[in-house]
Amino acid sequence: MNSDNISISSKSPKKTKLAGKILGQLSHSGLLILLNGEMGSGKTTLVQGLLNGIGSKEIARSPTFIIIAQYPADINLFHVDLYRVTAEDSIYDIGLDDCISEDSICVIEWPSRYPALYDLPHIKIQIDKIENNKRLLKFSTNQKRFQSLLAKFSSKIKERI
Repeated sequence: MNSDNISISSKSPKKTKLAGKILGQLSHSGLLILLNGEMGSGKTTLVQGLLNGIGSKEIARSPTFIIIAQYPADINLFHVDLYRVTAEDSIYDIGLDDCISEDSICVIEWPSRYPALYDLPHIKIQIDKIENNKRLLKFSTNQKRFQSLLAKFSSKIKERI
């Protein structure tokens, strides 16, 4: 398992949430996560675990209709859903540039709606439905500085899932 290209199989929402929690425990401010997956694949479930991993007791909810949800925790987390955003110009109107900062973690669902996001330093997570509750979670990065985080994640996730 290469540290900058990790694939894990999750057999339940509980395991997907656990993967998010482990990632959250290893995360730091300034992290941008681009989260891909079809509707109902478990994106919000993963974010719930991530939020728990960074010390929040709140339960993340899908921000599809509000677009941006902010959760206070040891590190503030912005959970953004671009599904309903249609024009690239409106990215700035919704305040996305304020969410991507060195002081917080920003998780963006449906990042392909704004392809320029892939040029920023990020961790990409792809969640694919395999069957019923089974998911394939793929983690990768375009930055050396995030490779050590993914290497630690890979080591910890093997012990737990």
